[in-house]
Formats: sequence, C-alpha cells, structure tokens
Amino acid sequence: MLQLAVGDEHACALKNDGSLWCWGYGGSGAIGNGQKTDQPMPLNITAANVAAASGSSFHTCAIAEGGDLSCWGANDTKQLGAGADAPNVLSPAAVGLVTVKMVAPGQKHTCAVTTDGALWCWGDDDVGQVGLGHATPVEPSPRRVPFTCP
Repeated sequence: MLQLAVGDEHACALKNDGSLWCWGYGGSGAIGNGQKTDQPMPLNITAANVAAASGSSFHTCAIAEGGDLSCWGANDTKQLGAGADAPNVLSPAAVGLVTVKMVAPGQKHTCAVTTDGALWCWGDDDVGQVGLGHATPVEPSPRRVPFTCP
C-alpha cells in the first residue's frame, strides 16, 4: 500500500499500482462508486494512475499521476470545487486544477498546492478559511490564495 486516506466514516487506500480502493459510509458519495450506499469492503474506484488521495469528513480527493485533481462526496458548501450544484457528487469529478502536487480536504472546504507553489482553496468561507482576506458564505471554485508554498 502506498497511502491511506481516512474520513469520519469512510476510508480509501492507494495501492502501489495506482489503483484507489474505498469503503465505509456511502450516504454522501464519499466512496466514489456512483452510489449512496455503504460499502463494507474495499471497492476499486480507479483502476490506475492515481498518485495521491486525501479524505475529509464526507468528501475525498485524488490526484492523478499527471497532476489532475478530482473530488467527490458531500458538496453542500461547494467543497468539491467541481462546479456541481448537487449537494453530493457520487463519482470523481474534475476540479479544474491540473498541476496539483498536494491536496487537503477540510470538513467543508478544500485546499491544494500546485507544482508552481501556488495555494488554491474553495468551499465554505464563513470565517475566512479559504484564505482570501475576507469571509464570504462560499467560494464555489478554486481561488488562488495570496500565499506561496515553497
């Protein structure tokens, strides 16, 4: 196993061959199998080419080997950044960031760092957690934060 990502009630394992396997609570779609049913055993979500995965309370994100970012699961505060208006996205959906090297989903927001060191955040921003210098109810798509990561 290459990596393990755990949320409140679900988990995902990234195997050495790049395949991603998820299991647990499926009500929000955090498993990524296209359904809202619980999955008591690991289920193959992507056959290959995943470089990293990370999970939060009820959503999950994965970075493809080329750096494309996809997220799925709860989307009630647009924490998936995929432009979907649905409260849940049941399968991996492209976020629109293509050179991602790190992702960190929070409970209702998500941040990612691209290979150029840029920090991007989106989702719930009621207390300024997206990092743009002001609080808004929601930032629905990735916004560059005025902060550079080395």
